Amino acid sequence: MIMKILSAMLLLVLGTTVFTVTSISRTIVIVHKYETDKLVRILSSHNLSLDESHRIARSIKLASRETGIPELLIFSLMKTESSFRRNAVSKKNYKGLMQTPKATFDYAEVDVLYGAMILKEKLRLANNDLKLALALYKGGNNKLAHKQAAEVIEIYDSYKKGG
Repeated sequence: MIMKILSAMLLLVLGTTVFTVTSISRTIVIVHKYETDKLVRILSSHNLSLDESHRIARSIKLASRETGIPELLIFSLMKTESSFRRNAVSKKNYKGLMQTPKATFDYAEVDVLYGAMILKEKLRLANNDLKLALALYKGGNNKLAHKQAAEVIEIYDSYKKGG
């Protein structure tokens, strides 16, 4: 009876460590340990599975490390661009988590890095003016894009403060 109960996927949370039990036999239990961090906890609060939260968090961390753009800024931009839906496609045919001209849909690491690289280039073009760079990312130096850029900054500031 206990083995039948345990054979269902279990989620054990101890502090900031999450264990998922994925395979059980009479003598072997395979447990995957995840160290949860702020980014994973935030992503998980947006109706993403734990695995998807970890996948996106890893992608954000990689993109941040490669581009120097803060993790929470990439997160905030992604939230406004796709609401963390990797298969999102806009009316203007922008795709993926970061709503770029091209996306693999299968490799979050590639898609997020591509979006972060585009933002880095926009920052260069805007002389590191974040609001202008985000507006350029959002579609140009126009009123609507500046409004959308302000939304990204508001989300970013909120999460930086612990939001």
